[in-house]
Amino acid sequence: MPRYVRPYASPAIEAAIDVFGGNHAKVAVLGYLAKHGSSTAAEVAEGTGLGRPTVKAHLYQFADSGVVVADPARTAPVEDRTGRRVRYTVVSDEVQRHVDALKSALGLSD
Repeated sequence: MPRYVRPYASPAIEAAIDVFGGNHAKVAVLGYLAKHGSSTAAEVAEGTGLGRPTVKAHLYQFADSGVVVADPARTAPVEDRTGRRVRYTVVSDEVQRHVDALKSALGLSD
């Protein structure tokens, strides 16, 4: 049976995540990167207590949506990626765009 890790979040954050049907692991991964800066999947997994496959899946999805940037990118030629650890960095403007869209959808725009 798989073991599901639910990273710690304050009660207020827990409630906000639950209200919107969010994924606690995704919030933990993005939060880790926002707080710690450019990191590898292994560093994020260790820092959040999540499994590396879970972290990688979320990082791939974030990279595909433009919320994080991978260096080197998965689309880079193999010879440019071989032997290099991929580091992920949050794209703050893109995260803010999504936050603003959510605020707008909730009628909370400025």
